[in-house]
Amino acid sequence: MNKIARSRVVLAEAYRHSALGTKGDANYMLLRQYQFPLEFSDSEKILTLDSNQIEESDANHAKKCFEELGVAPSTLECWLRKCAQDKDDARIFIFLKKIMQADESVTWTGWRIMGSALGGRCIFTWQLFAKDPKSDTKVYTGDNTRNIRR
Repeated sequence: MNKIARSRVVLAEAYRHSALGTKGDANYMLLRQYQFPLEFSDSEKILTLDSNQIEESDANHAKKCFEELGVAPSTLECWLRKCAQDKDDARIFIFLKKIMQADESVTWTGWRIMGSALGGRCIFTWQLFAKDPKSDTKVYTGDNTRNIRR
């Protein structure tokens, strides 16, 4: 039996209130995740994009996506926490696919949002995951899972 090669994702830091503020020290801190792996096979895809990459390459696109969402980039963390309370993962998923300009021919099955405090500003790391329907990849939702650094 052949063993399938697997890659690991960056472990997210556990959520800490106020760690993304001007004096924060967050480093890939998990804000929210849905059906996201710890390990994945070569037949699966992960798309990663940092918010500052979009701001630099296509600021108008980012601005439009946030306007359509009705949320300012500075309040994204609070909006994500509210979505968690409302169990509104679908709205986050739609936003991520749009702002990341994800390939629509790919069936994205999960996502994760992390934040890092850098020089007094917050950088979001957005990720999409496409699970191979034939794989046995374990995926996680929530903030008490194996893909979070303890």
